[in-house]
Formats: sequence, C-alpha cells, structure tokens
Amino acid sequence: LAILKGLEILNADGSLVLLVPISFLYSSSFKHTRDMIIKDHSLEQVIELPKNIYKHTSMQSAILLINKNSILKSTIFYYFELNPSNLESQLIKRGEINKKHLKEDWNVKFQRSNKDVKNFFSDYKITSEKKKISEVAYVINGYAPKKEELKDKGDFLILSGKNIKENSIIKTKKDKYIIGLQNSNKIECILQPGDIIITTIFENIKIYEYKESDIPAIASNNVKIIRSDDDYLGQYFSSKTFYDQFKADCKSRLKGSAIPYITKKDLENIEIYKIPLKILIEEIESYSTKKLSKDSLKETVLENIKDVNQKAIISEILDNHFEDPILKLSKGGESIALEFKSSYRTNTQKPEKPPKVLQAVSYTHLRAHETRGN
Repeated sequence: LAILKGLEILNADGSLVLLVPISFLYSSSFKHTRDMIIKDHSLEQVIELPKNIYKHTSMQSAILLINKNSILKSTIFYYFELNPSNLESQLIKRGEINKKHLKEDWNVKFQRSNKDVKNFFSDYKITSEKKKISEVAYVINGYAPKKEELKDKGDFLILSGKNIKENSIIKTKKDKYIIGLQNSNKIECILQPGDIIITTIFENIKIYEYKESDIPAIASNNVKIIRSDDDYLGQYFSSKTFYDQFKADCKSRLKGSAIPYITKKDLENIEIYKIPLKILIEEIESYSTKKLSKDSLKETVLENIKDVNQKAIISEILDNHFEDPILKLSKGGESIALEFKSSYRTNTQKPEKPPKVLQAVSYTHLRAHETRGN
C-alpha cells in the first residue's frame, strides 16, 4: 500500500526511493506491483543491502530508485557489501538488465541461472523436456512436534535449516530431539538416505541430500522432503546448473514479506528437466574437474607460504584468476569503494558518478550501526 501511494503522489519528474524486503525482487506475491512499476515508471537502480544490518533480524532488504517517467530501457543492479569489523563498504555493479527481461523477476542471479540452463541444452544439443516435481517424486511436509515431545536428547534430531551448513548436517546448542515413534504421523517425516531436504521459510533456501552416514533425524515443520524411488534427483541437484535453477524457482514462489515461505503445492508444481543420466553425470564431472583443478592449484601454491598476509594476497589472486569472466568484467572498473566511519565520505576526485541512492544507502548503514551500538 505504501509503495502504491508513493508512486501515486510522484511529480512528473519525481523520483522515489524505496526500502523493500529482498523477496520483493522475485516473490510471486509482489509480481503485480513489479509489473505496474515496469509498465508505468522507470526502475533506474536496484541495490541489494547486506544481511544482518538491522537489530534482532537477519532479514535482507533492497533499495529501489524509481522515476516517474518510463523512458529508461534498462535497470542497473548493485549489491552492497559491508565489513562489520571496520565499517568499510563496497558497492559493486552486478549487471544491467533490459526492461523487457524484468517481467518475471528482478534478480540478476536468476537471469544468469536461466542463461546457464539454455547454454547447457545448446552445448549438448538435446531438447528440454520438463516434468513437475509431483510427477517424479513425493513432497512430504515436515513434522510439527508438541511441546511435551521436545527433549534435549533422544532418538531423532528435529532437523531444521540451522542444521544444514556447507553441504553437511551439523549439531547446534539449540537442537531438540524426539524419543521413539509413538505418533504414526511422524513416521514418513523420518529422513531416509536419498531424501532431498528443502528449507521452506526465509529467502536463504537450503537444499541438501540426506546421507546414510548422517545423524538419525526427523524433518521439522520448516522443512519439506522430496522423496523418490530412484537417485535421479540426487544427480540432478548435484549439477550446479540445475541446482541454481531449482533454487531460483523456489525463491520465485515465496509468499509473504515478513517471513517468506513456500508451500507444498508450490514445490510440487516446480518443473525440473528430464535429462539423459549419462549427459547429466558428464556435466557434473566436468564441473567437478574444473573445481578440483582450482582447489588443487591453490593448495599446492599456498602450502609452503608461511606469511599470513602473503598467503591471503596470493589466494585472492588465484580466486580472481578462476572467477567467471562475466563477473570479472562486471567488477573491473565498476566497483565504487565507500568508507563509512563517523560520517559519509565522497570521493573528491569523482572518477565515476556514484549512484543517486548512494547517500540513502550510507544513511541506512549508519542508522543500523547506531541502533546496534545503543
């Protein structure tokens, strides 16, 4: 409502700066508003703010700069990084998207994942047949235990998003357990090897394939299970191309703004590609070989370097060498270094005109840190 009112009262040559939840950029709940902005106005810039800049919440947000006229044909996207230890921040241009490509969502990473999928089918010269998740697997809601069932120790870990980290299941201090299987409703929620676990609240959706070696666990009500009769989905999600695409599809179906979530029905309706297993494995191995060559080179080069500072510098050089050329090109000459100490500082030499919303961004960060200090 506030967004619509702001757009309504804009002057003919006016501009509107909006602070929105990050889900506004891709959630289907906001599609109508996004369509209206693109149709009747100019979306000049989008800046993704870092996480954890607001007290008591890790919710991520974004800043939009909208003009009354609709002359502009493209939108510039930035992401904003903040180092909490020294308050130094950097605004980096992520890319520029033509207006006609912003009909579905406003997320550059999603656009890139779509392009990667198209390139895959072009490279392997195969057709892109799709099937809904519900046609190849079962989607199971996680279990919502009663308060009296929660124990500090037990037979099954109640698994939630906090237990999934760096493609592993971890234990935390806040973990709770369930003893036994008295309730028949929770039997199907006990995780089995090969189950695909999807966290279904908040923007940071996690996807994990449960392994036989993992701790016995039951999916919580903030998690959904995708269970199938074969290991195709395990192979499918091992491909970075299709993992990123599926994650983008999940995010685009998020509902709600305060606590974004995805429903069982939405998950069942997501389409995946049916790819010959031989080609899928070949693509996975190709990516693994490239990743291995980078990791092996870094390990060989760095193992005999004792100086911590030298090791950090050389590690950064190697990372830059292996970086995606498109991202490298985007960063080169497009980064604007900002410093937020006691006040906002401008670059007196002005080698590049800063985005119009820069001052608004700096104010947002300063206020966030002032709030934390209080």
